[in-house]
Amino acid sequence: MDLIRAGAKRCLDLNEMEELRNDAYINSKFEKQRMKRWHDQLISNKEFRKDKESYSMIQGSISFLGSSSQGG
Repeated sequence: MDLIRAGAKRCLDLNEMEELRNDAYINSKFEKQRMKRWHDQLISNKEFRKDKESYSMIQGSISFLGSSSQGG
């Protein structure tokens, strides 16, 4: 008798653990979507201007890429 009860309890515990895992998966998908919306909102508000700093940064990256391709 006790083995039957223990088996039933184990089955219920496993089902409960599976439900918790599924809930965590759904919550993680929801949070990922929320974080993506927040991140996209930050990006959409940026303004890019061409000035000396950005030009020098672009030039530095171009020269870096050029030097690495010549060295190899």
